[in-house]
Amino acid sequence: MSKGASLVATLVGLLILTGTSWGASYLHLGAWELPLALAIAAAKVSLVGLFFMHLSRERGGFRFVALTAPVFVAMLVGLMAADVATR
Repeated sequence: MSKGASLVATLVGLLILTGTSWGASYLHLGAWELPLALAIAAAKVSLVGLFFMHLSRERGGFRFVALTAPVFVAMLVGLMAADVATR
């Protein structure tokens, strides 16, 4: 797949995910609303990072930092949620 075609495919994927996010905002899913919104957002972030920021072609330290940063953010959010839940 050429560079232009992969960028167009990524753009189409982002538009589909945006439409899915917009459509899901009208559904009343109860406790599943937040996990669904976060999953769609994570998919969009992954597409932007991999293709528009060219992380799929990077090597070494930069790729390591880009992959471990979300892990630390998830850990901080998880610890905060645990703290709030135990009060």
